[in-house]
Amino acid sequence: MTAPMALAIMLNGGVTEATISMESRGLENSTLILVLCSISAWIAFSLFNFRAASRLEFLVISVVGKTKLVWAVFLGIIILREEVALSQVIGVVLIGLAATNVSLFGRLVKPDPVGILYASAAAAALALALFFDKILVESMDPAVVIFLGFLGTFLFSLVINRESFGLFARKMVLVASLAAICGVLGYYLLLLSMKSLPLSVAVPLYQCSFVLDMIIAVVILGERNDLMRKAISGVGALCGVLLVVGI
Repeated sequence: MTAPMALAIMLNGGVTEATISMESRGLENSTLILVLCSISAWIAFSLFNFRAASRLEFLVISVVGKTKLVWAVFLGIIILREEVALSQVIGVVLIGLAATNVSLFGRLVKPDPVGILYASAAAAALALALFFDKILVESMDPAVVIFLGFLGTFLFSLVINRESFGLFARKMVLVASLAAICGVLGYYLLLLSMKSLPLSVAVPLYQCSFVLDMIIAVVILGERNDLMRKAISGVGALCGVLLVVGI
């Protein structure tokens, strides 16, 4: 459902300006390659994230997923030549330690190592998707970028859920619709921020949602196993995010 929502935003979000710009410049080969890379990265993220969700708890996936900040800062420094302060480096280290703490050294819960591998791969794929979209949004309207990126996940979801799509649509249409709306609008705002902010700042700021992740996991989903360790990892990851952002 995310692709139709993204299409609706694209049609109502200044796509004319983007289309004129692309027509005047011509669709260069480099732009086409970036679009294909973005779609491929989103598909890879969907695949690995679905696999991780079938093996790990929501909060574990969320904390391990924070390692995408490491990838985002790395890509920002090496490829985009962004300057990173010492406090941001410390923040990235804190995030890595928090993810390691919750994924490798749990006493009461031993997460599936294959699930951890999937979650880590999903984080890396998402960081790549954000990296490609960061470059694309410099010359394309964010509404176009979000449509192209979510198109990959939409087609991928249709393929892997083709046998149960009808049953899923009937039972989960309300939840899926809300998720689609929140996902598209949230990422659209992130793309707008990435037009003026460095990748190494926009992505960490986006990850401040980790506080909500913890509340949802503990209060709503009832994931209270090894709660103290999860809380420590969550606070560590949040402190890392704040350092990266510079708060």
